[in-house]
Amino acid sequence: MNASAALDLLPGAGIVLNDVEWLVERQEPNLGRVHLVRADGDRQRVSFRFLVNDPHCRPSSRTAAEGADRGRQPATWSDVKPEKRPLIEQRFAHLMEVRSASAAVIRSALNRVSRVPSTTRTARR
Repeated sequence: MNASAALDLLPGAGIVLNDVEWLVERQEPNLGRVHLVRADGDRQRVSFRFLVNDPHCRPSSRTAAEGADRGRQPATWSDVKPEKRPLIEQRFAHLMEVRSASAAVIRSALNRVSRVPSTTRTARR
């Protein structure tokens, strides 16, 4: 497994082990084991150490798209503490300003490119 990729071993997460996709059925953290199940119903119990050290073990791309918020309620404005709201509003305004400024810079750069003569200065000498 690539050291930079985190392996999600929460129940319902998918992993690929030796090119076979498995779902994590449950964990036994006190024993250091994970129960895996395949789509055909085959079950396997492996240790955390085995999964982390196996070079043929990687996160499944099917469950990775769901991300860390799997099964959780999405964050809303009401979750922000009232004393933090002005700071967030200021940061958001700054991001919108940068975004619009970036678009304006790109447009002006495109306009400058269209005005550049087809010959270079050295070619005119």
